[in-house]
Amino acid sequence: MSGEIRHHLQALLRKLGLSESDSAVLSTLVLSRTPLSAEELSKRTGYSLASISLSLTRLRKNYMVEKRREGGRYIYWPAKGVVENFTSFLREILEGHVKPFLRALEVEEDRAFNDLRRELRELERTLKGLVERG
Repeated sequence: MSGEIRHHLQALLRKLGLSESDSAVLSTLVLSRTPLSAEELSKRTGYSLASISLSLTRLRKNYMVEKRREGGRYIYWPAKGVVENFTSFLREILEGHVKPFLRALEVEEDRAFNDLRRELRELERTLKGLVERG
């Protein structure tokens, strides 16, 4: 697997808000042809087993990674396709942050917020379009 592909995927995941270790773990799982154990992830990423464990916990909490017991160990794989994960992330930003912020600004009558309102409406339209296409 090309190191360049891994680099670009990790950079994209970092831009979407994942930590360095979480992006390394998720990109390794996405690019792997088979599910991996925490030990295998540690070897492939260079992160300690403790760091891998924390990353896997966060990624599972955010529904990005699944696990099952196989033999005497757990194995992990990406829970959804990459595009679906990104779409879910964008939907969360839109519904959980942009829309509530815009609603709060709409109530505020201060004209000093007009530019911010306009920019947030544009961001809302853009995110909505991306989520609907996803």
